[in-house]
Amino acid sequence: MMCFTLFLAAISAAAAPQVYTLMSPQNVWDVAVADMNGNGNKDILLLAHDETAYPQQKEIALFLSDDGCAYPETPDYRLSLPEEVGAVILAAVDGTPPVEIVA
Repeated sequence: MMCFTLFLAAISAAAAPQVYTLMSPQNVWDVAVADMNGNGNKDILLLAHDETAYPQQKEIALFLSDDGCAYPETPDYRLSLPEEVGAVILAAVDGTPPVEIVA
């Protein structure tokens, strides 16, 4: 299990930065931040991959921020990806929030 530490700098100079430690079951290859559920808060999307496994194990882990803009230690949602998936992007496919995950 990989530990992913996230440092969020506050907009206000008076506020201290917030530090969250998020757990990923595999190596984190990429991170995206976007409002995934349309609540106005930024959520965290991790692309994780165990390249030593056969067949390869890839997954998306989604951490949704709560009303206080805090994140859970473990993902709210996990989605296993087929071995053939090579790229994952966020896009506003239908033109309205929230964004969609395209693999």
